[in-house]
Amino acid sequence: MEPTSIRVYRLFDPGVFAGNADVLARILSGNAIRQSETQTFNVSPASGWLYYADNDALWKDDAFSDLPRTAEAAESAARQFLSNANLRAANSTLFRKAGLRGLFPENLVSAGNALVPRIDTGKPAHWLCWFSVTLPTGIAQPDATVTFAMIEVRVGIGGKVAGLWSRWRPPIADETVTRVPPPNLNGGTPPSPAARIPSVSSAQSSKNGGDENALQLVYLAADENVVQTRLMPYYMITNDDFALVAPASSHSFIVNIDQTVNRAGIDLRAVVTGGSGNYSYHWARLSPISVWSEGMQDLGSDDQVQLDVGLHNVVLMVQDKLTGARFQTELNVYA
Repeated sequence: MEPTSIRVYRLFDPGVFAGNADVLARILSGNAIRQSETQTFNVSPASGWLYYADNDALWKDDAFSDLPRTAEAAESAARQFLSNANLRAANSTLFRKAGLRGLFPENLVSAGNALVPRIDTGKPAHWLCWFSVTLPTGIAQPDATVTFAMIEVRVGIGGKVAGLWSRWRPPIADETVTRVPPPNLNGGTPPSPAARIPSVSSAQSSKNGGDENALQLVYLAADENVVQTRLMPYYMITNDDFALVAPASSHSFIVNIDQTVNRAGIDLRAVVTGGSGNYSYHWARLSPISVWSEGMQDLGSDDQVQLDVGLHNVVLMVQDKLTGARFQTELNVYA
């Protein structure tokens, strides 16, 4: 019998990270990170993604003899760095009051380790350790992969971490909601309606064994510049070049854009599947022809818009008014 419930995760406010970047830098490294030509630390205000690099430490001459000798040792140093950062975050009054449980997940999955060479000499300069992320679904199956979430740690001389790129949004709470049954592929036919996303990670592709129309349960993470308040489960049907997603919970929803061409231009209509049925809309457009003079243009908050003849890059953000969950989609339109 299929389980009837599944977990949805509420995400930490990335604005707290962006507004306290100096505190976050000390938590990560144990001391202050000074912005300079060789040392960089950035926090995305929309997603909370982190980027840190100490290029002096990453690209030292003749570093190889002092690097960790094996991939296992490098990975161990990377995991210890992330664990220490979690401990410092737990002891931070600021982040603790904001509800933060930890900066990084405890159950990271290794996605590979590699020596990175200097461009000029070809000699190894540091280790690069990749980690993917999974989360418990609350049902009797392996944890679900969080799509597009990846943590990259660069380990240098003496096992010291000198670089980090975290494409991860930490959750602060979870709740159990109603699960939507998986779609019936009918001999390999993708579900309709479903939303198309650009691609899936190599780790996910290998997990599926490269089978076309392989079905798995995932949590769908948004891109760096997209505001996301909930991490929701979806069924993903993978292909070599793209993936289709369909809602897997009562809180999950997808957004497609219908197009109708007419003599005046083109009509666009938001088609939402799943969620509560009570949504707000926000449309915007970017014209490749006038991007420098006009920038991003607001198109309003109706469920449909009309565009003139021309080439447009349309962005649609839909928010579920009941749950606060959001879904963003983009479309290149030529009329």
